[in-house]
This record gives sequence, structure tokens and C-alpha cells, in this order.
Amino acid sequence: MHNAFKPDLVIEATSVCDRACVGCYAPNVVSKESSKTLLQNTPSLFLFPENLSHSIAELDLTKRIVSIRGGEPTRNPLLPELLKVLTKTGARLYLETHGKWLLDEEDQGLLLRSLAETGTNVKLSFDSMHGTSREELASMISILHKNSIQCSVAITEASSDLFLKVLSSISSLAIGEVYFQTKATTLDALVRPSIGVVGVDGLLKKSLSSKLESTEFALQRKSVAI
Repeated sequence: MHNAFKPDLVIEATSVCDRACVGCYAPNVVSKESSKTLLQNTPSLFLFPENLSHSIAELDLTKRIVSIRGGEPTRNPLLPELLKVLTKTGARLYLETHGKWLLDEEDQGLLLRSLAETGTNVKLSFDSMHGTSREELASMISILHKNSIQCSVAITEASSDLFLKVLSSISSLAIGEVYFQTKATTLDALVRPSIGVVGVDGLLKKSLSSKLESTEFALQRKSVAI
């Protein structure tokens, strides 16, 4: 099935991403430098477990949908610890990721075990913006299934017609849920979680971090071929 994804709470695990997707709304720090090095040198780019624990201490998240995002959330070396904090709340956890890390056999074991143990659903981005091939997506899904990890797919496109075109190309894959997300070109198009957003600084706020109002983003939008 496919529908809209409506998280109750969004966790911004890091501001770091290793891809520069044209049209991305998030004000990411794009870097391919080692995550551990970045964490050591620039800790402000990452959410720490103790800060997350403090920010959600008074929230009732039982059976609520919690989305872990970035940047690219897997760039945070502390992600397994963040998942442990969240799983104690009884929430339904989703990790929103481009999934490219699944294709790199190095250092994925700990995270895969953590995702399986916490029952986290890995929500893979598959659309023209992220540039993942069908073959790569199939490999990602296979790895997740082999490790007993639930997965879903998010397709972010500018129209329902484009969404259906992408969907038809992967209809034979054992995906589970498929989410249609309209490509954000205005602040109003961003997801508005009912509880709020925990930023990388550990503070609970009302809306997602965004660069949608910047000149740079507007120029990027003009360069996108729809």
C-alpha cells in the first residue's frame, strides 16, 4: 500500500550528509569525512543520547510514530545509542535514510543488529532526487530482510504521476509500505509532526530545520529537471 507518512515526532540525528541532493530542504553539512572524526572535531553537528533522553523525558510516545532523520542519520556514530533511548518509550521507530551505507559491507553489523533489536523500520528513499538504482534498492531490501529488519520506501516527487511512474518500476519488490512525499518547494509542504522536532542541539521545537527560504535553495530548484 502507499500513503502519506505522518510522524508524531521527528528526531534530527545529525546535520551531516554525504550526498548533495539537488532540491533537498535540509541545511546539511555535506562531508565524506569519517563520522568519528567529525564527531570528535565538530560535536555540535550531532545529537547526543543524553540530550535526546532529556528532551523527550516528559513526552508520552507510546505507539506514536517517531522518525529519525538528518542530514543522513547513519552518519551519527551514536545512532545505536539513540535508538536504545527511543525504544524505551514504546514508540514506533522509523529510520529515514538513503540506504547507501547498506551497500558498504564495512562497519554495518552493529547498526543492523541495533535496528533489528529495536524493531526499527528502515524507510529507504527512492526517487529522482536521491538517484538510487532499482538494483541498489533491491540489494538494500535483501540485506534488511536477511537481518530481520522491517523496511518501507519513500518516493519524493513533484506530482502523483511521477510518483506512480517510479512506483511501477519497483512494484515487483517485496517492500511493504510505500509512501508518497510531495517534493517540498515551500515551508508549508514540509512535514509538521504533531508533537514536534528534536534538533541536533537536543531542544524540542515545532518545525524541521530548513533552507527553503534561502536564495541558494531557490537557485537549486531552478536547476532541477522534472
